[in-house]
Amino acid sequence: MKTAWRVVLCSGILAISVWAAGTPENLVKNGDFSEGRKGWKGRGKSERLPDGNTCLVVDLSERRFRVISQRIRLDKTVKHLKVSFRCKMKKDERKDELLPAALWVHVGEQEPDEDDKKKKKKKKKKEKIYEYMQPFYPEGKDEWQEFSFPVEAIEEPRKLKHLSFKCETGLGRLYIDDVVVVPASEPPAKAAPEGKGGKKSKK
Repeated sequence: MKTAWRVVLCSGILAISVWAAGTPENLVKNGDFSEGRKGWKGRGKSERLPDGNTCLVVDLSERRFRVISQRIRLDKTVKHLKVSFRCKMKKDERKDELLPAALWVHVGEQEPDEDDKKKKKKKKKKEKIYEYMQPFYPEGKDEWQEFSFPVEAIEEPRKLKHLSFKCETGLGRLYIDDVVVVPASEPPAKAAPEGKGGKKSKK
């Protein structure tokens, strides 16, 4: 009987080890915002929705960009990344207006600034800012959409220190949730052109 239990136990441990080995670690901490804003910095705030889910909410501005970011750490062997998240945009109930805004996702050496002029002053003209970025366009229908962003052929992974979401000027509220950044052994599938046509989420 003891031998049988040992076999079952060893089989269970082996199965867990294989599963864990095949599951890439999410490089983003608190990507589901279950711990509020922990690990994140910027203009967004955590909010618990009526369905019990917690997400990040960004109030858009007509005058300034809005930036929310987190510091990440990549191993020097990483060649490809896959960034995925879900988001939605809706009217601000206090203003009852909606002017959808483009959402830029950055993986780079620096955090983007809410004022592009400040960013240009930080770097000399001859210096290259090492970053990958992709625009996405939430539909503004108060429905969750799923987006993904492939980062391919990374030359200097240690320079990619920040994951950032940069919202362009607009009116309304942007909701972001389930942010995942994982290393990929092969180039991830391409996103829809310019980030349009995000998949509708069932959540």
